[in-house]
Amino acid sequence: MIFVIDLELKIKKRKKKIRLRSREFLWQGHTAHATKEDADKVVLEALDHYRHIYEEYFAVPVVKGMKSEKKFAGARYTTRVEIGVMILTYEDDKGLVNPPNVAPIQVRLSEEGNGLDVCDN
Repeated sequence: MIFVIDLELKIKKRKKKIRLRSREFLWQGHTAHATKEDADKVVLEALDHYRHIYEEYFAVPVVKGMKSEKKFAGARYTTRVEIGVMILTYEDDKGLVNPPNVAPIQVRLSEEGNGLDVCDN
């Protein structure tokens, strides 16, 4: 007996981008789909995953939406989630203070003294 299953086709591209303010970061989310509806579904699923991480771990509320008309060649639209919002939300004069779900133990590196300090708060 032979079974024929029509599997969903997903093409995903992951790429490293370099030379953005001398940093390297992973760029993910270039996909190709048979229909616009399939593409929209995948985008919304990805945004829900990002929303979960931001709200549950980073303690940062999320408003999902599309970017302005700036997009990559061939793209219908572009969405984004910024990790910088967590840094701007939780930094202080001594550096980044991660939310407890991300880093239950806070450590501060310093050039003075022994170089390692475990924070009380």
